[in-house]
Amino acid sequence: MARHLLFPSLMLVLVLARFSTAEELPAPALEAVAAFEKDTSAIVAEAEKKLEKRKAELVEKLKKLQDEYTKAGKLDEAVAIRDAVRGLTTNFAAGTKVEVEWRGSWYPAQVLEAKDGKWYIHYDNDGDEWNEWVDAPRIRCRGGTPAKPAGPAFPAGSKVDVKWEETWWPAEVIEAKDGTWHIHYDGYGDEWNEWVETARIRTREAIETDAPRLP
Repeated sequence: MARHLLFPSLMLVLVLARFSTAEELPAPALEAVAAFEKDTSAIVAEAEKKLEKRKAELVEKLKKLQDEYTKAGKLDEAVAIRDAVRGLTTNFAAGTKVEVEWRGSWYPAQVLEAKDGKWYIHYDNDGDEWNEWVDAPRIRCRGGTPAKPAGPAFPAGSKVDVKWEETWWPAEVIEAKDGTWHIHYDGYGDEWNEWVETARIRTREAIETDAPRLP
């Protein structure tokens, strides 16, 4: 959070003070302004520390709630909380070089604007007509770990279980590509379909006793 947003009145005083030159202000006045600036910086720094601590506490509380909703099978609520956590913990300023997910693949892009936990991005190799707003699940640091081709073979139609937020859910493979799998969760709509990597997929037989089942 910008310091001028935290203490607008203090920053205004400082800005006005800086319009005065050394020739216009006597030495005692300059010393007073310098002391004020020093105190203001210390106050702002302390406030930012408190805000960061409070945000960390909020993130931990949200993560616990996310786990509770996940274990209860309430995925809509769990996803909403997960996205809120990602919005709080992810920070890509304008100009940051990133990678953006689009239809299961990651593409190099640049952040043009950040607002309310979302980022307006420009794809490196495409025109401005492809610019779009993306949320936390679709953005990562440039050079993020790509999907690895090595791993088990799950052809389309395979019955598998997929790990989502520390729990394994029954699903079916729709498509396999470059060591990743496009899956559909049993009992849920297509809006839940996603691409997963090796660490999040395994044969259904392997976890028949611990995978949750819908009624």
